[in-house]
Amino acid sequence: MSISEFSVKNRVLVNLLFLLCVLLGLLAYNGSVVDVYPEVSFDLGSIIVPWPGASPEEVESGITRKIEEEILDTRGVDRIVSNSERDRALIDVKFREDLTDDEFDTAFEELRARVQRVNDLPEDSEQPVVTKISVNELYPLLQVVVTSDGSQPLDVVREVARNLRERLRRIEGIQRVSDIGIPKLEWQVLVRREALESAGLTLLELAEALRARHRNVPAGTTLSNDGELAVAATGEFKEPEALLDLVVGQRPGASAVLLREVADLDVGLERLRHLNRYNGNSCINLSVAKNADADSMKVREELQDVIDTFLAEEGLPSGIGVATTVDTTKILESRIRVLVDNLMFGIGLVFLVLWLMIGARNSLLAIIGIPFSFLLGFAVLNQFGLTINAITLFALMLVSGMVVDDAIVVLENIYRRIEAGNNVTTSIIEGTQEVFWPVVVSSITTVAAFLPMLLMAGVVGEFMSVIPKTVIAVLVASLLECLVILPAHYIHLGSKKPKRGPRVWITRMLGHVETGYARVLGGVIRRPWIVLIVVALLTTTSIVAAGTLPVELFPSDFQAFFCNIYTDTENGLQTTSRAIMEVEDLMIGLMPAEVEAFTTSVGVTFTDDNQVLMKPSVGQLLVYAAEGDDVDASDVVKKIRRAVKPLEEGKGKHRFVRIRVDEFKDGPPTGKPVAVRIAGPDYAESESIAREVKDFLRSIDGVQSVSDNLDEGPREMRVVPRDVDLGRAGIRFDRVAQTVFVANEGLDVGDVLPDGSDQEATLRVRLRESDRRRPADLMLLTVRNAAGRRVPLGEVSEQVATRGPASLYHYDGDRVVLVTADVDTAKTDSTRVNQALMERFDGIENQHPDVSLYFGGEFEETNKSFNSLKQAFVIAIVLIFTILAAMFRSYTLPIVIMAVVPFSFVGVVLGLWVLDFAFTIMAFIAIVGLSGVVVNDSLVLLDFIVRRHRTGATALEAVMEGCRARMRPVLLTTMTTVFGLLPMALGLTGHSKIWSPFAATITFGLSLAMFLTLFLVPAVYVLMFGRRALPPSSGGS
Repeated sequence: MSISEFSVKNRVLVNLLFLLCVLLGLLAYNGSVVDVYPEVSFDLGSIIVPWPGASPEEVESGITRKIEEEILDTRGVDRIVSNSERDRALIDVKFREDLTDDEFDTAFEELRARVQRVNDLPEDSEQPVVTKISVNELYPLLQVVVTSDGSQPLDVVREVARNLRERLRRIEGIQRVSDIGIPKLEWQVLVRREALESAGLTLLELAEALRARHRNVPAGTTLSNDGELAVAATGEFKEPEALLDLVVGQRPGASAVLLREVADLDVGLERLRHLNRYNGNSCINLSVAKNADADSMKVREELQDVIDTFLAEEGLPSGIGVATTVDTTKILESRIRVLVDNLMFGIGLVFLVLWLMIGARNSLLAIIGIPFSFLLGFAVLNQFGLTINAITLFALMLVSGMVVDDAIVVLENIYRRIEAGNNVTTSIIEGTQEVFWPVVVSSITTVAAFLPMLLMAGVVGEFMSVIPKTVIAVLVASLLECLVILPAHYIHLGSKKPKRGPRVWITRMLGHVETGYARVLGGVIRRPWIVLIVVALLTTTSIVAAGTLPVELFPSDFQAFFCNIYTDTENGLQTTSRAIMEVEDLMIGLMPAEVEAFTTSVGVTFTDDNQVLMKPSVGQLLVYAAEGDDVDASDVVKKIRRAVKPLEEGKGKHRFVRIRVDEFKDGPPTGKPVAVRIAGPDYAESESIAREVKDFLRSIDGVQSVSDNLDEGPREMRVVPRDVDLGRAGIRFDRVAQTVFVANEGLDVGDVLPDGSDQEATLRVRLRESDRRRPADLMLLTVRNAAGRRVPLGEVSEQVATRGPASLYHYDGDRVVLVTADVDTAKTDSTRVNQALMERFDGIENQHPDVSLYFGGEFEETNKSFNSLKQAFVIAIVLIFTILAAMFRSYTLPIVIMAVVPFSFVGVVLGLWVLDFAFTIMAFIAIVGLSGVVVNDSLVLLDFIVRRHRTGATALEAVMEGCRARMRPVLLTTMTTVFGLLPMALGLTGHSKIWSPFAATITFGLSLAMFLTLFLVPAVYVLMFGRRALPPSSGGS
């Protein structure tokens, strides 16, 4: 008994199976997590070591090199990139992309252990923080901003933000609410220098006395009559008065010196190291990250409910507001809207085509397969822990036209028999059975085309793996539907009589088309070489034309962009803030027509290598372009770049070193379009070559924002020892250095938790500001020597003014110069610019033997991803050939079918060129997938030709009969897939820079492949088998 016969005779069982699959799919769909991106590991670890007050050179020698030497040979490490800047070291560790999840976890724990083994870091540096970077770490769910118009003091705004933060943290699914924007409470002990000198004390003695007293020390346990007791020595202060009454020393006359006699206590907020604004108003940012298994949309809804409840219950002081920004769920909603609108539009077009061709009942049967396959696909994907995200949704749209292809072949074959006057039940059983193997094999070949994409390496491979998984799951579900469920449904719903009424003219029209096609085909198969030559010429032309297409790995769909701002390195936080207001005014001038909102961070930006940079002379604006079909973030970016040019040229009120306006990149992080690393033992030589590279980049049309990592740092005042005087005075230089540190930066003594309060404050001791306004004031401080004499710093050291680098960049432990640039994709692309650089500096090792140039960033990731896809393409071709050879039991017949694959490239290039799309990673993936899709029609067509040929017909007769019989299903299957994707390709209901090139590739590639199937496949078949009575059925060809 065949499967189709079983289905027809057991309709109750089949219908119950159908309902069960739908139920499982609905349960899986309702339980699925909705996300912007799939949760993947970036194979990346980050190490941050703060060292307050240290210069970049000190950070490099004292922290960075020590950690790099320890972790350089960590198992699985691919590269180490570090940045030594003022006050901290930042080290990014990239692990090999071929590590499994378990291997990566093991390697990361080894990294953490190695960092902890570094025990000779500076005493006053903080503990290293080692974190694993994931999607949720890199892309928080959103930011909640508490804004102020300036009418309320900062502590009032802080209290509102703090109370709101505590409520947000209690939301289920929230992993973290970062409080980096909330300034901590601080008790500052501000020492008066003259009073300190009068009391006969030094600054270090006071600080050490305070640190020795303000501590709790657990002392184990002891036994008492009532049992065991915990013992502890508790000396931490709880109240300001108790702190001020602390005895910090003795006067020469033996009287005690109280802290209040030599210092003042300021209870307030810590010194701000960065400032935040929202739409020009000062604010506190609360960055919200969710758990990996939490649903973005549900968490966002609950978060808004919590905010609304907070506002209703607490109320807000006048001048304070609460808003949300950097909201990734808006991006998700926008993508879902575009994809769903295009999907529904496409399904409507597919239904219309099928209704015209095979009738309303049959078209309904075919369309039923789409939601059924989707739901059953959800049930399968849910078992593998995959979420519903933008990539999943696009994969569903991609496959929406494919899932009806098999059903169309089956339905058309059944209906053709009914039109010939056969019994309905017999037509269903025999019609399904006749195309059973071609349908199965065509689905398997499509699966074989997408399957190798799972072998793509790296972060891009993890992101893109969602597409083949989704496509395969849905295609397998559609195969079950069309071969098992469809025959049973046809009994109830299918057309049982030939067409009547107004649609008869369509049948007649198709008859005329078939007749015309037969005439043209007759001429083609009599001169098959002409067809082959014409197609080969077109393919060669398209390959040449493909070289002119711009290449962009991940174009952005986000309506957002960054302004990274670098001002004079001498600027403090407030001066930088005033300078950035000039850029903010440009944004306000574009609101609300082109700019919806923007957030400003003063004191924080990103380096050219996508590392966080924190210093008072920099800032960043994250700008959201207005939503609307007539507003494109790329156009707004170009306008802003033109607007900030005068500011960079010194025509504004403040001096700007540079302003970089970068679009928000989609997909995994890939780096700058141009990122050239120049490595060599002579740093000055590397700097010289970097200048040549920058000059060459500036000469290329379309290259913009050329920069390097050689910025000078601010002026420094260094206290250097006079060794002879130090020896004569009997003083160690570390005591001098510690005194300068405590006076200027301040010593963190510990935390204070006042009675009745739930807020800890930092206890810090430092010299009051009026006593350290000038650098020379620090030299008046004293250090006590072994003989008990207080020696002024000016007697044993001197001040030297200098200027060092803003930061020091390392790659795999070596100092390198990094040159970066952006590109205007309307004029050029990353690949062309990097290739021009490689040609210009080819052979540089002859002039500079010790210097090496490495081309990284987006260019490196593009090559890596495209090479992985090329391998996947080759594997797909081999798999498809093997499947076809097994089906036909021939080595040569698969060649006839696969002749369409290379020639379909013509349609791909044509589609990208006509619609003015760049060649993206998604377009390349579409080509790989297309290799399996385009063979399906050829397979069914060739199966009919071979059957007729084996029954005794000549090759020409078999070709003519087979092509006439299969022209309609070839036309239908192509049209359904094309119409399913056409709305997205043309942007009829919403344009996507990522998905539209993908859809255009499939649409144009399949459209041309249809004509190749109808003409090229018959021509190749006649060329190969025209003189044979019967192609071989087994063995060799």
